[in-house]
Amino acid sequence: MGLATNRGYSYQFRRCISITYLDTRVAEVGREVFVLWGSEGKRKMLIRATIAEAPYKKDVRR
Repeated sequence: MGLATNRGYSYQFRRCISITYLDTRVAEVGREVFVLWGSEGKRKMLIRATIAEAPYKKDVRR
């Protein structure tokens, strides 16, 4: 089980990304999961997602 927040499109990665809170039993980096995505009271769809660490891009600035 999980909850997705702050979803949007990343022009750098050319993909949709989302910050998601997941049950620790499934939260393994690289694992593929399926997420029911959509707003309450509106049409929802099942999408495939891959768990990645945040931040997605390492910042090498000092």
